[in-house]
Order: sequence, then structure tokens, then C-alpha cells
Amino acid sequence: MRYAARFLATLFCSLFIFTTCFAPVARGEEDPSVAVVSISSYDQLMQHASVVGEIVGFPNAQQMMELQLVQLTGGKPLAGLDKTKPIVIDVKLGKAQPYAIACLPVTDLTALLDSLPPQLSDNEDVGDGVLLMKAAEGPLYAKQGQGWTYFADQKEHLAKAPQDPSALAGDLPELYVLAGRVNVQKVPADKRAELIGFLELMNQLQLAGVAEADGDIEAQQVLMKQNMAQLSKFINETQDFVIGLGIDRDNKNVYVDFSTTAQVDSETAASYKRLQSGKSSHAGFLDVDATISMAGHLTGKPFASEIKMMNDQQEIFHKQMMREIDNDENLPDTEKETVKEAAGKLLNAIYDTARSDGLQMGFAVMLNKKSTVVFGANVSDGDTVEGAIKQLTGVLTSMVEIPGPDWEAENHGFYRIHTWKNIPVTEEDEVAVITKMIGDQLDFAVAVNAESIYMAMGGNAVEDLKKVIDASAKASEKITKPVQLVVNMGPIMKFAAEADPQSGAMLLPVVGMLEEKDAIVYDIDQIPNGIRGRITVQQNILRSLPMMSMMMSAGGGPPD
Repeated sequence: MRYAARFLATLFCSLFIFTTCFAPVARGEEDPSVAVVSISSYDQLMQHASVVGEIVGFPNAQQMMELQLVQLTGGKPLAGLDKTKPIVIDVKLGKAQPYAIACLPVTDLTALLDSLPPQLSDNEDVGDGVLLMKAAEGPLYAKQGQGWTYFADQKEHLAKAPQDPSALAGDLPELYVLAGRVNVQKVPADKRAELIGFLELMNQLQLAGVAEADGDIEAQQVLMKQNMAQLSKFINETQDFVIGLGIDRDNKNVYVDFSTTAQVDSETAASYKRLQSGKSSHAGFLDVDATISMAGHLTGKPFASEIKMMNDQQEIFHKQMMREIDNDENLPDTEKETVKEAAGKLLNAIYDTARSDGLQMGFAVMLNKKSTVVFGANVSDGDTVEGAIKQLTGVLTSMVEIPGPDWEAENHGFYRIHTWKNIPVTEEDEVAVITKMIGDQLDFAVAVNAESIYMAMGGNAVEDLKKVIDASAKASEKITKPVQLVVNMGPIMKFAAEADPQSGAMLLPVVGMLEEKDAIVYDIDQIPNGIRGRITVQQNILRSLPMMSMMMSAGGGPPD
């Protein structure tokens, strides 16, 4: 850990001298600030280092880093630095190309340079109060301002430095260790149009080959134009995008946020309101102690333009599907009409559900010696879906000459459950893999009522399906986030270790560290005029990273 601390200390000092950022944005005639990057203040970074050190089992990380800084700077650690202000990088849309100005909270540049080793501080005065930093690989100029020192790759760019970088960064430094914001509306409209035109050209080129092979180029053109229209509206109505890395000091977690907001009263802003916390009849997927689980819901109907696009898509997909069924040489002619009818019913149900007032769904993976995957969703007409499944199953069983399912094997709550047990698998390799995951029996189950459908496949399909149904009924009045995905790494690592005991022995130390607080969680929350997605990595995953790093550095073997 000493070498890690020395590396971080050296990196921190170098960052003050060589930080630049050239974001790939479109060219423009003016040079507005189209993006900003922020890094927390020195004081905040040290606090974060302390928290991370506690998580990974190195509680003295902050003190070690500060000691390394003292050694690196000859006893004058970061002289001239305002340790309460963040580092800010202002990305501008220049006349010829985008450029960046790094704004460092250095009140005395001379003192800072004097504290650094000669190989980092070598410079030349080029006039107008500007220094050329010779240690940089490319041109790098520095100029001290009021409470800040600015860095850029061209001397003239320093004349455009922001007077108040902290205001430019806004609340990003308080929320995140490292963050960036793209201000879409600062990009001129004609430049956004150029981007959309470029994307449309790429779609046209890709479509040419696909549509020619498919034989329905006009239909594909209609879909492409609709998609580009939706994309154009989204870009033009979007206010900003933000990505940020943060640390939850209380729970000792690390998270990454992805958020976007739209212009007030725009259709895009209104569409985000469909992603709101609320009740769902499929929330129970999160409560069944699954290895991987997800539940999500949308509230309210799609907009008229979205429904129009769905209608056109359904018509095109229906024609394509009917044509493919007619051309399927493996499907007997006597069965094609049945398959067409059933496929049409399923397609109608899918799109009718998408057009309806709300969408709810979820899935769960139970990873054990009888692993099972369960999926569930609301449907516009469960009875019709059930009938279509029976039609397709009848065709399938007649073609492969295997026993059919046990229709309405049992009722559970308001659901009719159909089961198909002991499904044969012909390939030996597949049998070996499936046996390790689910045991010696593969079952399939479908539960249906007028409003919903559940499907399960695996070694314990029927019981796990009923478990999810019961959990969903119990959680139906609970307020849940619009999307939540949970991946528990402990059971995954344990399963991998047990699947191959010989090579899995090296995983056992990690498995022992992941008995709790071992999840990676993704969820979505509403924010004003937008949404925020967050990936959270819980404490014990972070704590196990040094152990996994040691294994990898040792060539995959167990640590000494």
C-alpha cells in the first residue's frame, strides 16, 4: 500500500501541472463553455481517501498520502494551493476546434512550482505573465489570475479563462469526487443539426445493406426516419448530461451517476415523468432473495407521436414476420397458418401493452444447485397470450415429437399455471453445463391471468415462479423506484467456486469477504425535468478488490 500511496501523491501533484481535457464536441463559430469537468478540493479528496482506506482495510491512507506529498515537495506540500476549492476544467467551443482551460485553485503559482521537483516545475516566461511549462509532453501554458491559475495548450486561450470557475462547476464538486457536465443548449442549433445529419447519414449507410437483404427498404426507411426524428427532438430538447463519481461516507459505498435534464415544458421533460416511483404489481422480484433481480415500471400513456411510431413499427414487423414464416422450410405448410395466427396475437399483445397506461415487468435469477430464471410482466390481454402460447406449443411438440406440457397443472392465487417438466436436452456438452447449474431436471412453467404473465425455466421453476407471484402480491402496495437492478456478487463468486472446486479454491478468500454488502445496484430516480441513473458498488465488493488484484497479479493463482 506504500507504493499505492506514493503513486497517488505523485499523480496528485502532476495533476496540478498537466491536467487538460479536449472534449470531442462539434466545431462552432463562437466559443461558449459547452462542458465542464470538476475534481473535488484537496480537503475533500483527503476525506474521500480516508473513507476508501477504511473500506479496503488501509485506515491510514490519508496520512500516508500526506506524508508522501511532504516527501515529494521537500517539506512544502502544495504551497500556494487553496485546499478548499475544486479543480475546474472549462471546455469551450472554439472557432477552429474545441479547447480546454484547466482552472486550478492556486493563489501563488511561484510558490507551488518552487515546491515541486525540477522535472515538474521547469518553465519559461513567454510574456504577458504567461509561463510555458517545459515538462509537459505538448505545449502547456500557465497564467495566474485572481485566486486561480489557468492552464491551456495555446497562450491565446488563457485570455478566455472564466473569472469564477467555482460558479461554472456549480454543485458538481460537492456532489462528486470527479464529474463532468455537457451543456447541450450551449452548442449552437446549426451545429446540433450537423451532428444529427451525420448520424442520419450513418444510419442510411447501414440501412442500405440491411434493407437490401431484407427486401423491404421502404419500410425500413420509414422506421429510420421516425427514429431520427425522435433522436433530433431528444437532442434539441435536452438541457444537459452529467456523469459523476461519488463516495457515500455513511454507507461506505462508491457510486457513479448518469443524469440528464430537459428544457422546461418540453415533451422530453414530460416523458421523464413516466419514470416515477410508485406501486407495481411486479415489485416482488426484488424480495425473493435472488442472485440477480430487476423490477421496473412506467406510469401513464406514451405520447401520440410515440404511439404513431409504435403503430408503424407493428405493421412493418408483422409483415416481416409473416414473410419469414412463409419462407421457413423447416415449418410444415399445414402448420404455417397456425403459427401466423399465434405470432400475430403475441405481437398485438406486446404492442397493445406498450401503448397502454403503464408498463410493469421484472426478472430474477436464482443461482444455486437448482438455478432458475423467472420473468414477469403485465399484458393487455393475458387470455389471448395464453391461447397463442398453446397454439405455438402444439406445433412445436408435434414437430419434435416430445410430450407436451401439463396444461393448467395447478392454480396459484389468481393464476393458472402450466408446466412442462423433464425437458430433454440432446447435446452432451449442454447436458453437462445444465447439470451443474440446475441438477438433473429442466422444468418450464407459465402462469397467466387476464392481466399478467410469468414464465420460469430451470431446476426449480414451479416453486420459484410461485415464490415470485407471492412476493409480488405482498409488495403490490409498496412504493418502489421506476427501475431497480440488483446483482449480488457473493452468490455468483460462491457458485463459480463450487462449480469447479479445484480451480475455484483460489476464490474462497473472496467468497468469504462477500457474505453481505456485496451488491452492485442500478436504479433510476426522478430529478427536476429529468432522471438520474445510479450504479452503486457496495462496501464489501470494494474491500475485496485488493485481494482480487493480488490474484490477478499472481497470474490467476491464490495470493501468497
